[in-house]
Amino acid sequence: MKIKVILFLTAIIMCIQSLAGCTTTPLELVDFMPEEKTYTHDSPPTVYIINDVRYIGEPTNNEDFNDMVRLYTTLQGRLNKNAKENNFYVYQMFDSNDRFWLDYMMEEGKMLENAHIVELNTWTDIWNAFGNYIIEAGIVLWDPDAPSTSNVASTICSVDGYLPVRYDTDPDSMYSWLTSNSVEVKFSLVDMFTGELGTKIADTDIDSSGSIKCDPYLWAIEKYLDKTNDTMLAYTLDGASTVETNPVYIKATEGTTPNVNQIYSHDYFIYNECFFFDLTCVDSETPCDDPNQPLGTDAKTLHKILREFTKTDIGNMKRLIGFPPWYVKYTVFNNNGKTGEVELEWAFTEVLSSYNIVKEADAAHPSWVTNASVYCQYESTVEKYVNNDPPPSIDYDENTRYFTIYIGDYDSSAWLKEMVPACFTSEQRGQIPLMWAFNPNLSDRVPMIFDYVYENKTDKDYFITGNSGAGYVMPTMIEDLNMWTEFSRNYMNKFDMDIVGFIINKESITTRELKAFTEISPYGSFHNDGRKFITVLDDKYVYTCLRDIYPGQGESHLESMYDYFVNGTKNGSNFAAFRTIRQYTEGLVKLVNDFITYAEAKNDGYKYEYVDMYTYFDLVRQSGQGEYIYS
Repeated sequence: MKIKVILFLTAIIMCIQSLAGCTTTPLELVDFMPEEKTYTHDSPPTVYIINDVRYIGEPTNNEDFNDMVRLYTTLQGRLNKNAKENNFYVYQMFDSNDRFWLDYMMEEGKMLENAHIVELNTWTDIWNAFGNYIIEAGIVLWDPDAPSTSNVASTICSVDGYLPVRYDTDPDSMYSWLTSNSVEVKFSLVDMFTGELGTKIADTDIDSSGSIKCDPYLWAIEKYLDKTNDTMLAYTLDGASTVETNPVYIKATEGTTPNVNQIYSHDYFIYNECFFFDLTCVDSETPCDDPNQPLGTDAKTLHKILREFTKTDIGNMKRLIGFPPWYVKYTVFNNNGKTGEVELEWAFTEVLSSYNIVKEADAAHPSWVTNASVYCQYESTVEKYVNNDPPPSIDYDENTRYFTIYIGDYDSSAWLKEMVPACFTSEQRGQIPLMWAFNPNLSDRVPMIFDYVYENKTDKDYFITGNSGAGYVMPTMIEDLNMWTEFSRNYMNKFDMDIVGFIINKESITTRELKAFTEISPYGSFHNDGRKFITVLDDKYVYTCLRDIYPGQGESHLESMYDYFVNGTKNGSNFAAFRTIRQYTEGLVKLVNDFITYAEAKNDGYKYEYVDMYTYFDLVRQSGQGEYIYS
């Protein structure tokens, strides 16, 4: 980080000489890893807000932003782990949604009611608030010539508490500034790994994989995996896209800011003591960030991590937070590979599902979540989550074509956090039934959102799951589906959900999968298998395919919806279900009204009616349409 050192040192010396001139005073911290106790405090907690990084310390380029944000976001995770004991939280103000959720948590009766707010607007403020802790923690250096060591450094931070810092001997770098201000290097990964075949990986008896990218992960598996969280993995970009001389940095058309590099998510991963990694599952081509590795080494290393991670506690679903970083690596996007973006997504999900790992899909964009180390500690004030009951049944009319809309995709805390404030403050909510596909497992990371939406629902707001229940899996890849339905049932029961909104699968869905989902979705489910337009299982459970639509300018999406009714449905069906992605309330209401107007203007002899999913399933059963199968 190219900090203007002279200005900073001058400011710090002035603050040391006269604390009255500083924004904050140094914190008194409890032990780094206290034993579990019950702590009570006479005063409300303090919330230290780190404001927009662009105005902190006047860094001169994106590389500096990344270094600074990596330091204080990992610090945030460690400090918030002891928030109740210390009686303070560290919070970052990245955008308006961060303000929205902080304000909500500060409402009467909520976790941060009457909290004292201290804003940190400069690096000097941050140092004066947390410098003593940074000195106590020390740092672990990662090697920009082996960028995967940034993730290994974060893993070390998860366990040992050392804060990860990029090694850079430039006098104005973050590393130089910290070490000149009494911060000790507790561990260094610099020059540890060569990736040379025929050699041993440093400090192990493990043969080198031939990859300078994969060897650090193999080292970390042996040294740290059994010390990290045994239920959750952090799948997040490594440091390649933050190093100016790295080819990935140069080709990253999305930019190399801390948000695009997913660094803001690290506080939650550190809080949960996760193992960090960034690898592709594709073994048919070498990855763009390590083109000289032996073919398939990334995939082999990935499978080793997953095998070791799941070898204990067999029989329970585990979690991975993250998504293949297609916009930076591994795909045809920006000519960074030969694999398609969706092809990589599905291949990765199949691999995870085969290990009984459910994915929380931080897909671009936003592919990051700020402040989850605060949010996950939110204490619910909702006594019981009560969904709206299905509306009264209506009679099927063969001269009416019925349609419903899935509102997704919310299998990502990042997307949920961003979209809910706008969607649920819209004055148009409550005009039509809206089926919000909010994966309930996201309540682990952003629980306050579930309080908010249940407190503010109208009688026309319904909550269903997104992909593929309580998290994104491909069910054909799970050997024991009872394990999956039990995992989902626990979350769905908590939030009174009884519809799985989207069973997503690469292969054709079989009766085995349909039968399993009757356990958690007793009315029916939607899916992406175009080979099964409408299926009715055991005369009761309705399964129907979703057609993706992308509302935009003009009427092309309306034409596509109408064409689906006329040509895409089978056997002259009166039913169609459509899937939207990240649509605001106003757009959804407009879509429904516009399509009815558009379709009825065709004068084709049909009336068009929009219905909720409960009504849709009931009407399908009344109609007798679809393919009937029996288990």
